[in-house]
Order: sequence, then structure tokens, then C-alpha cells
Amino acid sequence: MPVFEQLRDQGRIKNMPYDVFYFLLTSGGSAPFGQIGLVSLMNPEMASTDEAHVRLYAENVAEILINGLSLSS
Repeated sequence: MPVFEQLRDQGRIKNMPYDVFYFLLTSGGSAPFGQIGLVSLMNPEMASTDEAHVRLYAENVAEILINGLSLSS
């Protein structure tokens, strides 16, 4: 997480929530919805099933998958 935050602070990667990147990298885009216990420990807000929250999460996953994480060309 410190490396991720450092890269984000330096403007080298997009301002993406660490949790989204973590689950996408380790388990796939739908992981937070299948691993509620782990999600609740990492970030209780991420365990929300509120439609707006789920949509934001999905948009972040799609952004990484389609456009990557790096801001450099």
C-alpha cells in the first residue's frame, strides 16, 4: 500500500482506491462481493451493496482494465 500511495502522490498512477486495485490484482473484479469478510476488515465502506457504491466500484475496475493504471504515456 505505501508504494501504491507514493506512486499516486507522485502523479505516476491514477487516483484509484487501493482496495479496488488490490482485489482486481489478487482475485478479480467481483472479489469484494464474494469475500465480504475480508472486505469488511480492509474497508467496511467497500462492503456496501448500495447501487451507487457498486457502480463506482465497477467503473473503477473497468477504468483499470481498459485504460490501465499508469498516467505516463
